[in-house]
Amino acid sequence: MSERWRAGSSARWESIVGYSRVVRVGPQVTVTGTIALDDDGNPVKGGAAMQTRRVMLLLERALRRVGATPEDVVRTRIFVTDIANDWEAIGRAHGEVFGAIRPATTMVEVSALIEPWARVEIEVDALIGGSPVREAPAVSIHRADPAALWPLLEAAGLPPADPEGLVWVAKDMEGAIIGGVSLVWIAGDVLVRSVVVADAHRRSGVGALLVDAALVRARGDGAAHAYLVTENAEGFFATLGFGRMGALPEPVRARLPEMCRSATSMSRSM
Repeated sequence: MSERWRAGSSARWESIVGYSRVVRVGPQVTVTGTIALDDDGNPVKGGAAMQTRRVMLLLERALRRVGATPEDVVRTRIFVTDIANDWEAIGRAHGEVFGAIRPATTMVEVSALIEPWARVEIEVDALIGGSPVREAPAVSIHRADPAALWPLLEAAGLPPADPEGLVWVAKDMEGAIIGGVSLVWIAGDVLVRSVVVADAHRRSGVGALLVDAALVRARGDGAAHAYLVTENAEGFFATLGFGRMGALPEPVRARLPEMCRSATSMSRSM
């Protein structure tokens, strides 16, 4: 079981409501929604930009108390009381900290925050020790003939796409195929037969995008489960919702290339 850390602040409501300023479980860190208070717990009643900068400082302090930094942040949520007039000032102050980090974010307007003077409240999620940030290439996903995937599969030492299967490919902005996924329909479900990404685009998110896009389409066509086998990518598929299972259903196993039959079996409900 992962060790759990927590840290509080001077906020008087923490003991009353029952919450912590920041909680860390293993590498995952969550910081409570934070408004602009000074070090004595008094309000910082400046404009939206001033309040946001103060919130950013408090968030960074909370992260560092459990061994995280702003560079570890993967998501922020921004709650504002006047989005029409304040969004740009708040967004620019947020960008002063996160402009190069680029976490996912959401900004929404709410009718009120817990203090009537507060104009912005922000919470963050972080993951300590993640891989360095890489910019995912701009790609488009297309249905393709199985033969279109053969050059990439051959270069990776993988078997050809099943000629009776479905192939989806990722193309870069110049129209070159940089990755693909091959599916086979079996008794109403799908077998992910192969996933391949060009060497120059490995670890850029293209593989995950391809698998998710292909399975979304398969689910729309009625698939209830997806199956696969893998020898060295169990962690990758686990992030996409696949879990280890026992023996594959025999109709699925029968469609596997011989080289794959001793690999780890995984499945995902659709």
